[in-house]
Amino acid sequence: MNTAEKVISHEVYLKHLELKLEKIREISKISEEEALALCCCYIEAIGSKRYELANQGKRGGRYSKTAAFTDTLVNFSGYDFWDKIHPIALLGYLPEIFDKNYDEYVVELNEIGDSVREPDFVRAHIEKLYLNSEQRKWVKKHIRKASIASLAYSKVRCEIVHNISHQPISFLASHNVNKLPDIDFKLMDSCLTNIIDNLRQLSIEHKKVWWEF
Repeated sequence: MNTAEKVISHEVYLKHLELKLEKIREISKISEEEALALCCCYIEAIGSKRYELANQGKRGGRYSKTAAFTDTLVNFSGYDFWDKIHPIALLGYLPEIFDKNYDEYVVELNEIGDSVREPDFVRAHIEKLYLNSEQRKWVKKHIRKASIASLAYSKVRCEIVHNISHQPISFLASHNVNKLPDIDFKLMDSCLTNIIDNLRQLSIEHKKVWWEF
C-alpha cells in the first residue's frame, strides 16, 4: 500500500469512528454509563490497533491494553493531565515490599498536597525513603499505575466492562490550579472527539497514518 492509499484508508477508518461516536451519543441519552464504557473501549482499541500495525512483522513486544488506552489519551486527547501521578492513589498500589516503612510513604506522598504531579517529581520526592533496590525498581517500573489515565482504565473502563457498573470517579486533586474533571461520559466523549480530530489533522500535515505517529 502506497502513502496515498494509506491516507485514504486512514480517513475511512476515522469516518467509521465518527459514525460510531454518533451512535454512542444516541446511547448516552438512554444510558450515560454504557456510552462512557463504549468511549473508553474505542480509545483503547485505537491505541491497540496503532501498536499492532506499527509492529507488523516484528517479533515479540507485548503491549498492555492499559498502555494502549493511556498512550492514546496522553498523545491525542488534548488534555495534559492523563499521565500525571495521583500521590495518594499510589499508596494503594504499594506491595508488601513497602510494609516496613509504609507509614513514611504515607507522610511523604501526603506532603505533595492536592496536586497531581509528573512521575519524575513524585519519584524524586520519595527517593530518600527507599530501603533497598527492590523498592526503587518497583517505583521506577510501576509508578504509572497511579496515573490519572491508568486510574480511569482500572476504575472506569474495567469496572463497567467486567462488573457491569462502576462507582463515579471524582477527584479532590487539582492540576495547574484547576480541579481535575470527573471521569464521566462528557469528558471521554470530548477525548474521543479530540483523538479523531487530531489523528486526522496529523495525517493531513505529515501524510502519515495514525500508527506511524
